[in-house]
Amino acid sequence: VSTQSTGKLKLHSMSLSASLVLESAELTSSLSSLSVPSILERVNRRLDFVKTRVYETVNRKLKEYVAAFKHTAELRNEVNTLAEQMQSVRERCANEDVGDGLARNKEEERDVAVQLEQTEVLISVLKLLVRGHEELSGVDAKMTRADYAAAAASVNDMRETIQQLPSEESEGFDSAIFSEVKEQFRRKRNAIKCRLDELFKKAITVGGCKLQVLTQVESGSVCTSLAEVLESLQTLGWLEERLDSLADQLRANVFEPILKRPKTRVEVVKEGHKQILSCVDDPKAPIVLEPEHLFGNLLAVVTFLGEVDPVNEVVPHIGRVLWTGAVLCGTIVEDCLVRSIPGEISALASYQSTVETTKQFESTLLSRDFITEEQMLLTAFMNDIDRHFAEKKRRQFATQARVLIMEDDHNTIEISDSTEPGSITTMADPDILAQLRSASLVAGAAEPHVFEDSFFRLPKCRVSTSAQAIVGMLHQALEEASASSNATCQMALYGAARDILDLWRAIVVARHASTLQKVPQLCAIFHNDCFYLAYHCVTLGYRFKWRLQPPLQQWGTFIDLVPSFRQLGEKHLGIMLGTQRAEIATCFDLAAGFEHLDDETNRSQAENGLLRVKHHLEHLQRIWKGVFPSGLYWQVLGSLCDFASSRLVGDVSRLPGVPRGSLGHLADLMSCFLQWVQALMAGCDDIHTVVPNWSRIVGLSALLQQVKAPELLADGSAQALASQGFQAALEGLSDAFKEDARALVLSLLSMERELANMVVDKLEVL
Repeated sequence: VSTQSTGKLKLHSMSLSASLVLESAELTSSLSSLSVPSILERVNRRLDFVKTRVYETVNRKLKEYVAAFKHTAELRNEVNTLAEQMQSVRERCANEDVGDGLARNKEEERDVAVQLEQTEVLISVLKLLVRGHEELSGVDAKMTRADYAAAAASVNDMRETIQQLPSEESEGFDSAIFSEVKEQFRRKRNAIKCRLDELFKKAITVGGCKLQVLTQVESGSVCTSLAEVLESLQTLGWLEERLDSLADQLRANVFEPILKRPKTRVEVVKEGHKQILSCVDDPKAPIVLEPEHLFGNLLAVVTFLGEVDPVNEVVPHIGRVLWTGAVLCGTIVEDCLVRSIPGEISALASYQSTVETTKQFESTLLSRDFITEEQMLLTAFMNDIDRHFAEKKRRQFATQARVLIMEDDHNTIEISDSTEPGSITTMADPDILAQLRSASLVAGAAEPHVFEDSFFRLPKCRVSTSAQAIVGMLHQALEEASASSNATCQMALYGAARDILDLWRAIVVARHASTLQKVPQLCAIFHNDCFYLAYHCVTLGYRFKWRLQPPLQQWGTFIDLVPSFRQLGEKHLGIMLGTQRAEIATCFDLAAGFEHLDDETNRSQAENGLLRVKHHLEHLQRIWKGVFPSGLYWQVLGSLCDFASSRLVGDVSRLPGVPRGSLGHLADLMSCFLQWVQALMAGCDDIHTVVPNWSRIVGLSALLQQVKAPELLADGSAQALASQGFQAALEGLSDAFKEDARALVLSLLSMERELANMVVDKLEVL
């Protein structure tokens, strides 16, 4: 604004003020001597004059308004005086005596009321603008002398004043004035915000695992305290935003080094108005993060923050931001407390000192307002230390079991009911066992058994060393559960034992499903492992549950897992046997149905096919003998021999007729196969039970041996057929094939009809 226009504004303001003062004095002196109608007329004229002057004043452009406002103290006083006079007129008009006179002029009374209301609105707006101008004009001076608290209070008051101004759409006001006032407020607010941000960053610096705080900060030629900067930010509502940023910096540069590096030590240095907190390496610190060392470092940081926090807002805010969650509390639990929990129940008693230290640490944080009572999570964790110990042991058992199973150790060890720890025989009363053994010996049993049913008896066989180690882990988990006096701990350790079994069942099958089908020895070991674990599932509950607390004492058993393990072993054994039968069938396919054995090529092909069957069965005998339990070994090997016998009988039975030159070769092949099977099944108590087709292969072989040289029977066939050997062969054939014997003879001897008819006649007699 130019100097000339400023002078004009000053003169105009002064003349306006003088006029209003004189007229106000005149009105005041003569008001009491006039009648009410005269007073209303005078007031009406006066309101028009004042309203015009106030409107002109309010609607000036901001620059003119600001320049003129420095000389409007008299105007403000006059407006206040006029407001008081208006109130006096209102009170007088409300008087009963005057009211009778006013009843004749209701329209005039309403006009007066409207004018009074409009005048009051204008007066209130004028007061707000006067107040806002005073606050704005004082901000720069306060900031110049570094009185940031007062400047912040002025900006805060100005914000409240602006919120009370009418909206820019209100009638009777120049919206440009309000816009300019708000713009000036924003400029002042941004100016103090930038200055306070600059001072805050200069006072508190974080970086390189170090926190530096200046309690006195230079601001131009003067110094201001950190306390005043923080109070000013708090007054303006900007402190929380700055503290959020500070908390993130502290997390990265102070708390993370303390939590992630066990050898970190907090060091505090004070130099006048400068205080420095540093995270340095301590060679003497333990290599593992220990609770006592960690708590000491964290308390040093909280203490340091509390000493430089004059507004008592920094420590609580940083605690609210960082404590709950993974930043502080979660990391302390996972990386320190959980790892510090001992691995043995016997060490829990000495661990109580760490429990008390943790509780004391969190109580100190509470007393320093770093956390609230609802955030005392470490204390809650330590109050349930027995459960956390059990959960840690449960995770350890699961991890150890997984590592053991993933090692793919296929070494085996022999086990039996009498030597296996935890078997029913070892748990039974020795006197009862002696009586049972004596009774068995008296009865002439070669090997006395306590239980004949394999569900309760562990047969002699070979299992993998990993399965035996798994059983050892089960015993360890249940032993520790029995030694604990806490029901929650017992429940978790019992769950750990079940987890081990579930892991074995899931991982072994997933890793070796295809191998189990193709490698017979591995499948045999897997089958034994399944039944071995199923056996211990029967005995574990009865062995340990009487030492457990309720409710485990009632239902703490593993018997529900027995069917799944037994079915798993049987399933994969069945799949493997199916694969072996397919291999044997392939060998027989190479024999080309044993047709035309008088041809050298066909005969060689048939011999090679049977030899492959022999070698395959002998290979299975070698790898299974001593691995499977004795009874199961004969059943499995016998089932494959039976399959081979059935296939051989079937191929021979389907021959349309054996030429005279082929009968001898076929009889020799059948005889060789019979001898091979006898050698394989040597030692089996009842070969007819485990090889149901044995009688058929024996009967068919005997018949072929009798008729393999029919030319020798040409002259004396009747006498030969009546021989004891031929009679025995026919009886065996009849017993084995029943009603199919006749059709078999007619098919095989179809090219020797006379002999075939004679043999059939003999069969019919039998």
